[in-house]
Amino acid sequence: MEGELAGPHRGIIPRTVEDIFTYIVNDPEPTRWRLQGSAAAASSRDAGNTAVRQRGSGAGDWQGPGYDYLQIYNEVISDLLKPERTNLAIREDRRRGVFVEGLSEWVVRSPAEVYQLMERGQALRTTGATKLNEVSSRSHAVCIVIVEKCTAGLEGGGAAGWPRAPAAGKDAGASHSIKVGKLNLVDLAGSERVHVTGAVGKRLEESKRINASLSALGNVISALTDRRGERAHIPYRDSKLTRILEDSLGGNCRTTMICTIAPSLEAYQESLSSLKFANRAKSIKNEAHVNEDVDQRTLLRNSNVAMSTTWHNSHAHACCAAGVVWWWTRYERELRKLRAELQRRSKELVDKRALLEVEEQKRRAEADKLAALTALEKRSREFMQEKEEKRALEARISAMQARQEVPAVAAC
Repeated sequence: MEGELAGPHRGIIPRTVEDIFTYIVNDPEPTRWRLQGSAAAASSRDAGNTAVRQRGSGAGDWQGPGYDYLQIYNEVISDLLKPERTNLAIREDRRRGVFVEGLSEWVVRSPAEVYQLMERGQALRTTGATKLNEVSSRSHAVCIVIVEKCTAGLEGGGAAGWPRAPAAGKDAGASHSIKVGKLNLVDLAGSERVHVTGAVGKRLEESKRINASLSALGNVISALTDRRGERAHIPYRDSKLTRILEDSLGGNCRTTMICTIAPSLEAYQESLSSLKFANRAKSIKNEAHVNEDVDQRTLLRNSNVAMSTTWHNSHAHACCAAGVVWWWTRYERELRKLRAELQRRSKELVDKRALLEVEEQKRRAEADKLAALTALEKRSREFMQEKEEKRALEARISAMQARQEVPAVAAC
């Protein structure tokens, strides 16, 4: 995830941070970028050097993206940037969604400041020695980057929620639209087989916790791919990891998952399990936009309401010829939009039927592929068993030949 902080071997996190700041600097839109944070990075707002995030005093103050860093060790959430903050609780509300209560929030103005916080958090992350790795990660780590974008728009206030008609000699009032983006960068501890890693005592307990959280993640992904209907139960609360990543797994977001495998026969089972896990994960479908479902009847009803509202407003302005012309022009324009939307929705109904057929064919292909993987796994086990039997038979033949040669030598 981290790799080198400079050069061609930079990791995912450094490349992501650089892209974010490059986009902010080169944004062509007349926007202001700000974050719910203090006015300067590493300013002191509580007992330590934490920059606790709060809304800036000036609307035009660019405060940079926000950065959080936490780890989940033995199902306990700790702040890697404020190590005294441990055993943090997960909360949820309508405004913020799922969040970690008490997690320190830092404001950063450049990639260099992010790298400083990364190194500080990495030094505090829990690691331990096993037979396979002297500095094995014993916890899951989550880097959180939050960016807020403020844009100007037109103020509402017209009839039926339409934009207000411009008054003579002045523009419509201005308002602000704020968009908030949240990026979770997760470094998962790998699953462990105890007989391979040689974990005992404290390391054994850590391995149990790691495998349990990864198993919970697998159960969530299986439930998301197999669910029937919108009310199907998804076991997000079975693990702190899946609870924190609830929005990233099945919400309004885009998710990328990278699974690594080893090109060795000893890691055959782990590699096959990773491929099966990835095969399930890629079947999850997230909707990274505001969900809206309007049928034809609702569109017609909205059209009638808009026509009625426009007529009443036109009647109220009948004494003014300019007002009548303005409202009538607007009525025709909105009516054309509604008719075009109705035609588009009708076409989508036809396209959805074709899409359902394609999805069914895809589902069957996935089932065939999974069956092929299962057959391959079975054949591999049979091959290994035959190989062992052949080896045992060769040993017996060698032993019998040896016994036959001994009497011959004695006879001589």
